[in-house]
Amino acid sequence: MLIVLLIVAAISALVYFTAIRDLENLAGAMRYCGVVISSFFIFVCFNELFYEFRLFRLILFWKIRRCEAMSILIAIASVTAAFFVDNWIYSNFMAICICIASIKIFQFASLKVAYISNLILAIAVVLVYAAVHYFSSRKSIDDYARELSSPLFLMFPDIGNNNLFRKCSWLFIVDIIVPGVMISYLRLYDVNRGSFYLGVYTLVGNVTIIVATVLWMTISYFMSELSFSIPFSLINYFALMLVIFIVSWSRNEWKDLWSGMFSDQPSEIHSSKLEEK
Repeated sequence: MLIVLLIVAAISALVYFTAIRDLENLAGAMRYCGVVISSFFIFVCFNELFYEFRLFRLILFWKIRRCEAMSILIAIASVTAAFFVDNWIYSNFMAICICIASIKIFQFASLKVAYISNLILAIAVVLVYAAVHYFSSRKSIDDYARELSSPLFLMFPDIGNNNLFRKCSWLFIVDIIVPGVMISYLRLYDVNRGSFYLGVYTLVGNVTIIVATVLWMTISYFMSELSFSIPFSLINYFALMLVIFIVSWSRNEWKDLWSGMFSDQPSEIHSSKLEEK
């Protein structure tokens, strides 16, 4: 996971410096790069969905299940359509598929890796936002909402001031994926400690993300008249890291979370529940 994030950071730096040189090619590259990347994640999402139904688990031919064949066809059709359909709703559909599949595929081995990843991605996201801001400042309000339509971003049109479908806000998909993977890690810790449903850290993590999101939206609203906004990650990442540190330190569980060694040593509560089963 850390290697993947380093690659993302390197790409973000490349995007930033490319934006300064060639804005038009950057917009096209971001769009089609996102479209191509989304094909794999669309396959993963629909494969998981179809696999829930016994009918689609049957072997179609050789070792390929029906769910896999259906997912491949949907992924190919979705990517093909993306080259002909330039719509923010369709782009958001592909971005959501990337987010869901990434949270399922990737995982953090320890809270240490999670924190390092958050710091790396915070820097990367700032570079991307700087590139996007630089790009949008060079374009008219009618152009940039359409030209930066990419599955690498979730787009939220501005419904005020008669700017619907013209001006929009972008949320880099990494801002959703990284906190989601971190919540998955916290849930793994909760399950290992005997909380098979909603554990302490899972609850705290989700509430923190919700509060941080509301805070970011409030700040963005009051900064709407300015020419820039605060990246979501700068609030979300650091709020989540700070709250988890405070809660785990107060519960004397910081070392276990930080090292990630808890998975090799199940708790007594967890072990007893497994024995009962």
